[in-house]
Formats: sequence, C-alpha cells, structure tokens
Amino acid sequence: MSGEETTAGREIITKAITALEDGYTVLIRLRGRDRGIKAARIVPDLLSFRVEETDGFSCDVAFSAVEHAAYSKEGGAVSSTPSAAENA
Repeated sequence: MSGEETTAGREIITKAITALEDGYTVLIRLRGRDRGIKAARIVPDLLSFRVEETDGFSCDVAFSAVEHAAYSKEGGAVSSTPSAAENA
C-alpha cells in the first residue's frame, strides 16, 4: 500500500474518531471487504488503529486499508461527512 493511502486512511479515521465523540454512528469501509465495520471505539497507533465494533469484536487495521467512512445520527441519514448527516 502506498504512503498516500496511509495518509488518506489516517485522515478518514481522525474524522471518524471526532464523529464518534460527537455522538455519531460510524461505519468504516475497508478495501476489498464486503461489509463495513460499525465502530464503537477507535484507538489510533502509528501505522494502524484498533477498532472495537458495537458487537464487542475488536481488531487492528492498517490505515492504508481504509476506503471510506460513513456517519449517521439516530434517526438521521447516512453521509460521508458528519455535518451532512446532521443536516439530513
């Protein structure tokens, strides 16, 4: 994976952490995966992050594997940006 993918993944996860702190539900999509990870908690490290899912499962994921994150609030629409989800 390239350094650009790692940087882009880190930016997505940084926004996802902020969204979780602001009360959003966060769904993280990984490259080459059919399903996303519904995050309950995210703990970043140097080249990867630990994600705890809402069902209690946790795993380590490389930043370069992150493709996209979607945000929603209870009763709201899913969006690629937290502010858009809030306004929907």
